[in-house]
Amino acid sequence: MQGRTSRAAALLVGAAVLIAATVVSEGFSRSFARQGEIGLYAEGVALSGSEAVTVVRPGKIPPFHPGSRVAVTTGKGASTAEATAGRQQEWLANGDVPAEWTTFEDLSRTALLDLDTLLLPNGALLAGGSANWRYVWPRDASFAAAALARAGHPGDALDILLFLQFIQEEDGSFHARYRPSGTGAVPDDRGIQQDGAGWVLWGAKQWFDASSDPQAGLADLREVRPLVRRSARGLIHLLDPETGLPPASSDYWERDESGLTLGAAAPVLAGLRAAPALLTALGDRGLAQRSRVAAERLDASITTYFGPRGYPREVTGNDRDAAVAFLMPPFADSALAEVHQAWVSAGQEMRQPAGGLSPGVGWKKDGISWTPETALFALAAVASGETDLALGWVSWLDSHRTVLGSLPEKVTARGNPAAVAPLAWTAALVVLTLDELEDHGRLPAWPRERLLRAAG
Repeated sequence: MQGRTSRAAALLVGAAVLIAATVVSEGFSRSFARQGEIGLYAEGVALSGSEAVTVVRPGKIPPFHPGSRVAVTTGKGASTAEATAGRQQEWLANGDVPAEWTTFEDLSRTALLDLDTLLLPNGALLAGGSANWRYVWPRDASFAAAALARAGHPGDALDILLFLQFIQEEDGSFHARYRPSGTGAVPDDRGIQQDGAGWVLWGAKQWFDASSDPQAGLADLREVRPLVRRSARGLIHLLDPETGLPPASSDYWERDESGLTLGAAAPVLAGLRAAPALLTALGDRGLAQRSRVAAERLDASITTYFGPRGYPREVTGNDRDAAVAFLMPPFADSALAEVHQAWVSAGQEMRQPAGGLSPGVGWKKDGISWTPETALFALAAVASGETDLALGWVSWLDSHRTVLGSLPEKVTARGNPAAVAPLAWTAALVVLTLDELEDHGRLPAWPRERLLRAAG
């Protein structure tokens, strides 16, 4: 429960690897640039002394307290701002920074600071700081919980899961997004998005597995038992008795779907795969077994219905999208050879002029790279043992940050950061990827001269 306690107290106080991918003809680049050269809404986010999240506009970057997202202020609010900066500095120091002492340390620190800044005291994880992103998407929040747990902040991860438990529907489902207050929670009519419960279970298992104290971890898991049980039961009930597949649903493309997509089915599988370990730890062995059987059935059904066409976005389609990565590690223990080949092909087919990936082959042809899909492929690459490929994607992400160092949602055909920054989902994916790369011992160290300077 450390996360809530520290925040309450604070409130009281106040591309080298991927360069070939960017070499495109001048005319091709120009045609895409005309369609997809959009602006940058924010360089990043900042915290006020009272922990309010504000947006840093392009060209208006204030001075910050070192090692924080807290702007330096003068006059009456100076001491409060300094105390808030101290809280954030201490928070970072008390956890783990994946990729520390490597060339990606700044990327890691910045992503973590951005996640901490976007995490409100009540456990609501904002998807971004700009107006249309100041909501809680269960998907983004679940990935953030996993990332924060892996970075040594289990209390913050628990806060996120408790917020998700508070807003969850009684049948275990989630709407696409929620107001951060958690009350009057649904801001629009986007409706139920069935990947939410799947990602919540996957994120909860990542959090539980990262616990360094088994007894404390189990005690915390019991706090979110309703979340785990409702999510598992809800996902089991989604599966059709005949096909073994869930119904059509909106997915991470955030649009109405008339047919089932892999982006809706694969997260359900990831959640059902994660559920048995959590439920067994909670003593709910019957529901754990039902989840295991449901996962095996859905796994077979996805292979049957999506496999023959090469794991496309839609059951009846041919074009692949980024959701094929949801069938790869770390969302599965291993991947079928056919899934791996589909993932490799998707990465080639979705490549954009600036070097990143689009959400899918059938996405609009505007030349824009999307950072969450690119980071998702980086995570799948390192979790599958393809560390060189992962390093290439991470290098690309690192080199396309904003002036403030935040990871934007998009990168234009000309290579400019665009749209909202930071995007919580991308920041979480990057932290998870760097943590995996650190485990593999494949991160490039600082140059010797810099190491000597840091050592004093």
